[in-house]
Amino acid sequence: MKASVVAAAAVFGLTAYLTTACTMIAVGKKATVDGSTIVTHNDDAGSVTADLRLVVVPAKAHHDSINRSVYRLQGGYPRVVAADRSPQYAAKAGENESTPLGFIPQIEKTYSYIAQEYAIVNQVQLSIGESTCNARTTGWPTSIPGGRAMFGLGELTSVAMERCDSARCFVAAFIGWMYSSSTVLVLMNRFDSEALGITDRYGEVWVFHILAGPNGNGGAIWAAQRVPDNHVAVVANHFTISAMNLTDSDWFLASSNDNASHADFSFKAAYAKPPTVSPLLYTDGRTWRIYSTFARSQNVPATFGYMKDYPEYPFSVPVDELISLEAITTLLRDQYEDTEYDLTQGLAAGPFDSPLRYSGYTTGVHGGWMNPISVHRTLYSYAVQAKQPPHVTNTAKPAAMSDNEAPRHHPPTKVHIHEIDALLGVLWFGQSAPHGTVYLPFSCAQTSLPESFHDRAGYQGEFALGSAWWAFNLVNNWRTIRYNAISHDVNKFIATYQKEAFSLVQRRDSRDKDRRHGDLDALHNGFASRVVDARWTLAWKLISKYSDGYVTPDKEGPMKSLGYPAWWLNQTNYVQWTVNGQANVVIVDMAAGNNVQRRPIAAEAAIMNPLTKVIALRAGPQLQIFNMELRAKMKTHQMTEAVVFWRWITPNTIGLVTAGAVYHWSIEGDSPPQKQFDRHANLGPNTQIISYETSPDNQWLLLVGISAGEGGRIDGNMQLYSKDKKVSQVLQGHAGTFAHIKPPGRTDEAQVLCFAGTKDGAPLQLFIMEVGANAAGQSFRLPPQPIPFAADAVNDFPVSMIASPSDDIIYLITKLGYLFLFDIHSGKPVYRARVSQDTVFVTCLHSPTKGMLGITRRGQLLQFSINQQKLVPYVVGTLRDSQLALSLATRLNLPGAEELYFTEFNRLVGLNDVQGAARLAAVSPQGVLRTPQVIQRFQQMPQQPGQPLAVLQFFSVLLELGTLNKYESIELARPVLQQGRGQLLQKWLSEDKLECSEELGDMCAQSDITMALSVYLRANVPEKVINCFVQRGEFDKIVAYASKTNYRCDYTFMLQNLVRANPQGALDFAQKLAVAENGPLVDIASVVDIFMQVSRIQETTAFLLEALKANRPEDALLQTRLLEINLLGGSPQVADAILSNNMFSHYDRPRVAQLCEKSGLFQRALEHYTDLADLKRVVVNTHAINHEFIV
Repeated sequence: MKASVVAAAAVFGLTAYLTTACTMIAVGKKATVDGSTIVTHNDDAGSVTADLRLVVVPAKAHHDSINRSVYRLQGGYPRVVAADRSPQYAAKAGENESTPLGFIPQIEKTYSYIAQEYAIVNQVQLSIGESTCNARTTGWPTSIPGGRAMFGLGELTSVAMERCDSARCFVAAFIGWMYSSSTVLVLMNRFDSEALGITDRYGEVWVFHILAGPNGNGGAIWAAQRVPDNHVAVVANHFTISAMNLTDSDWFLASSNDNASHADFSFKAAYAKPPTVSPLLYTDGRTWRIYSTFARSQNVPATFGYMKDYPEYPFSVPVDELISLEAITTLLRDQYEDTEYDLTQGLAAGPFDSPLRYSGYTTGVHGGWMNPISVHRTLYSYAVQAKQPPHVTNTAKPAAMSDNEAPRHHPPTKVHIHEIDALLGVLWFGQSAPHGTVYLPFSCAQTSLPESFHDRAGYQGEFALGSAWWAFNLVNNWRTIRYNAISHDVNKFIATYQKEAFSLVQRRDSRDKDRRHGDLDALHNGFASRVVDARWTLAWKLISKYSDGYVTPDKEGPMKSLGYPAWWLNQTNYVQWTVNGQANVVIVDMAAGNNVQRRPIAAEAAIMNPLTKVIALRAGPQLQIFNMELRAKMKTHQMTEAVVFWRWITPNTIGLVTAGAVYHWSIEGDSPPQKQFDRHANLGPNTQIISYETSPDNQWLLLVGISAGEGGRIDGNMQLYSKDKKVSQVLQGHAGTFAHIKPPGRTDEAQVLCFAGTKDGAPLQLFIMEVGANAAGQSFRLPPQPIPFAADAVNDFPVSMIASPSDDIIYLITKLGYLFLFDIHSGKPVYRARVSQDTVFVTCLHSPTKGMLGITRRGQLLQFSINQQKLVPYVVGTLRDSQLALSLATRLNLPGAEELYFTEFNRLVGLNDVQGAARLAAVSPQGVLRTPQVIQRFQQMPQQPGQPLAVLQFFSVLLELGTLNKYESIELARPVLQQGRGQLLQKWLSEDKLECSEELGDMCAQSDITMALSVYLRANVPEKVINCFVQRGEFDKIVAYASKTNYRCDYTFMLQNLVRANPQGALDFAQKLAVAENGPLVDIASVVDIFMQVSRIQETTAFLLEALKANRPEDALLQTRLLEINLLGGSPQVADAILSNNMFSHYDRPRVAQLCEKSGLFQRALEHYTDLADLKRVVVNTHAINHEFIV
C-alpha cells in the first residue's frame, strides 16, 4: 500500500488565487427545508482573464503511481495542461504539458470531483465554497526566485477532494496537518488569505481561514469554526472567526501558532488586513443583506464593521424560517432590490434602471457603491447541497497530532462509493453573472459534463459559439443596452428553466433512487445542454429585438422607440419646447412603459378615465367626452357657469364643481350633468376647491376647500352631504376621504369617513367614523388622533388624503411636502417623512403598488408606496408598537412579527389554550405558524377531558376560517383516511379547503383512485394523473391530457407495464397512440415488439391492422411483418383473410409467397409467385386450390 499522506519533509504553500469579491454562504442542516447542508460561491473574478472550463477529474486507481504531481493552477487559460489529471486537461495543438512544482506520495485510489478554478465537490459530497480575504502576510511560490511555496488553493483543494470524504478530514487531518508543519509555505500574492465554507455527507458545515505564516515565506496560520446546524454563516472577503475555544474540538480547530488560546484574542482582528475601502460598501452590505434576509429577527444593521475597533457581525445567526434552495439561488442574484441600497434605483442606475456599477473612478473622485452579492463581472456561481445518506450516522474525528507528523487519521486508501451520494449531492451551477443565470443541477458524482462546459475555445479572450459561458455572458452584456426592458425577457427565461430544473431534481429523487451514475449524467447533461441551446436562441432573439434604440416586433409593423424616461431627461440638458406653437394634450400611459402620446387639442383642461381610454376635455363652458380607441365623440355639454374643479369619481361618472353647486355627469346615455347639492356658504366664492370625494355606496359626498384666514392662516372647510337625507353638514378640515374596512369581530364591512379636521381652533386631528347603513353591532368610531406635524412645520396643513383599499392605510400629503401614513383600524401614525420641497397639488391612487401618485408644482411625478417587507420591522424596531405590528402583520399578511407570534403562541400553548393557539396560528401572516413544527406542537398537547384532540381542534379552526396548506392537508387526511372517512376528504376537496399536492394524492391513491386523480389534477402532477387514467382504463384521456399540459409521456414504457396486466387495455391504448391527430406518438415497430415479447399475436394483429390502414409505401416492412406473424405464429387463416381483402400492397411479395406455401395456403402462394419453377411446384397441390382459380 502506498503512502496515504504527504511526507513531513515536503514543502507546501498556497499560490495565488484570482478572485476579488467572492461571497460564500454556508447553511446548516437544521436551517434548510429538506435537511441538506448548503455552501455557495459567487466567483467575482471577471476583472482578469480566466479559464472558463468546468471539468470532471475522474476517480482513479493508482497501482503504478508512486508520486502525485503538484501543479501551479493558472488563473488564465489554460488552467493547467496535464493529461494525468483529467482527459479534459490534455494538451492540444500548440500547448505544452505543465511542469510540476513538486510531488507528494500518491495513494491507492482517489475520488472523482468537479473543478473550476478550484475543486468544488467530490463524488461523496465533500463540498467547498470560497471567498478571498486580505491578511497581513504574504508567501511566494517555488517558480519565483527565492520562493518555496508549492501549493495553491486550487491544487490544495484538489488533493483534499481526491482523498477526503468529510470536512473534518479536509480541515484537521489533511490541510490542518500540512499548514501546521513548520516547513509549510503559503503564497497569497496580492490576495493574502482565503476562507472556505466546507460541508460533507455527515451533515457538518465548517468555515476555514488560512493565511501565510508571520515570516512571509515560512509556515502558515489557520483556524476553523463549525457552523451550528440551525444557523447561516457568511464570508464576504473578510475573516469572520474571532474568539475560539480550542478545548472544544467539536466546534473549533486551529494551527498551534495562532495564539487563539488567549481569552481576549480575536483571529480576524489579529490577522485581517486593515480596510483600504469602506467595509460598508465592500463587505458589510453583502453580509447584512444575507443575514437580514434569512434572520430578520436579529435586526442586524448594515453598518457593522469587521475589525475589533468596530461593532462586529456575528460569525453566524439562527434562521427565522427554514431556507429552501430556491431562496438561496434568489439571494445569489441579489442587487439590494427593494432596499434603501437598491442598485436599480436612482441617478446612478441611469435612465434604464441598471444595477451595474463598473470599477474605477475619475482622478480626484474617491468613493464607491455598495458591492452586491451578484456583481456584473461574476464568472460563475453555484450552490452545493449535501445530505446525509441513511447508512451514514456520524463522522470520525481526526486523532490528535503534532505539527511535524502526518495525521494518524488519514484519508481512506480505499474509496467506497455509495450510489445514494450521487443523488443526495447536487451542484447547482450558474454561468456568468448570477442575476442573469439559471442554476443547472449536476450530480456530485458526474463522470462527464456537456462539452459546452469544458470547450477549450471558451475563454474570455475569444468569443465561442460552443461555450455555455458565452451563451449566458452574451445575454448578460446585451442586457445592459436597455436593462429594464430586456430584463423582462431574461427574467422570464430564468423563471421558466429554473422552475424546470427544480422540478427535474424533485422528480428524479422521488422515483429514481436506484438510478446509476451514467443515467444521472445523461439526465443532467441533457437538461443542461437544452438550456444552453435555449439561451443561444434567446441571445439571437434579444439582439434582433433590441437594437439601434428600438424594439423590433416579432412580425412586420412599426418599431417602437425605447426612448428615455422623463425624470432622467429633466436631469440632463435635454431641450424641451412647444410643438409648432400649438396647445397639446400629453397623455403618459404608465401601464405601457410610460408611453407618451401628444394630441393637438385646444383644451384648457383634460382628465383621463381611470380604467378606459376615454378622455374628458374642457374649454371654457364647453365639456366633451371622447373615446380615443374608437376616435369618437361620446357626449358634449355647454355649462351655464364655469367649472372650477372636476374629476372622475367613478369610471362612468365625472364630478363637476361650479361656483354654486356640485354635479354628476354620466358617460352613459344622453343625460346632461345632474345637480347633487348646492355649495354651503362656508365654501363660498373665496374658497379654493381642492378635493371632491364620494363614498363607495355613492350615498355620501364630501367637498373640500381652503381659504385665507386671519393672520395668514389657511382655513379648511368640508361639506359632507347625505344623498339619502338630502342634508349637509359643514366640518372644519383640510382633507378627507372614504374607505371600506372590515373591523375585527364583524363579518360585514364598515364604510368610514376619514378626515383631518379641527374643532374650535384646536390642533388638527385625524377623525375616523362609520357613515351609512347601521352596522349589525356597534358602529365603528375611533377617538380623534393627533397628527404629529414636524417641529419646523407648525403652520403646515394637509392638502390631500387617499385611503389604500387593499392596505387600509391612509396616505396624507401636506402643503410643505410631508407624507404621513396612518392605520385606519387604529388611527395610529405609521410613518412621516418630507418627500418634496414643492407643494404636491394633485394626487391619485396608484393601484399597481397600492400607493399614491402625486405631481408637484414643478411638474415632478412622485410615487409613494409601502415596502411591505419592511413595514412591520419598522413598526417593531422604530415605533416599538407591538400591538400595531401584530395588527398590520395579520391583516396584510406581512413578515416581521414572527417573534411576536412565536412568543404569543408559546404562551397560549403553555396555558393549554388550544382554541386561542389555533386561532392565532390560523391568522398568522405568511404562514409563520402554519408549519409542520406547529402541527407537531398540537399533536403533542395533552387531550383535555371531553374535548377532541388538540390537533383536530386546530384543523377545525383552519377549516372554519379558510383553507389548509400542503402540510396541514396531509396531516388532516392521514387520520381521516385511516378511519375510512374518505367522503369527508372529498367534501373538503369540493369546497377547496385543502391544498392539493403529490403527497396528498399518494395517500388518497391507496384507497380511492378517483379522489387521487382529482388531487393530482389540481396539484399538476402529470405523471401521477396519467397513471390514474391507466388504472381506470381511461386510455382515451391520456393523450388529450398529455397534449394539453405539454407533458412528454414515455408511452413505450407505459405499454410495457400495461401489456402483461391488461392486454386489451394495452391494445386500445396503442391504437389511439398510433392514429393520433398529429401523427403516431409511438414507434409502431417498438409497439409490435412489446406485444410479441409476451406472444400476444391477436393484439399485435389488431394493432397493426389499425396502424397500417393507410397502406403507405414506407410501411412495407411492417406490412410484411404483420403477415409473417400470423403465417409463422399458427394463424394462417388470419393472414389469408388479410390477403383476401387486398388491404396492403407494399409488403415483400416473394417472402409472403414462401410463407404461404409453407403454411399450406397454396392458392395465395400462386398469387404471389412469379417464377415458373415456383408456380410448377405449388400448382400440383390441387386439393388445396380452388378449381376455378386453376381453370
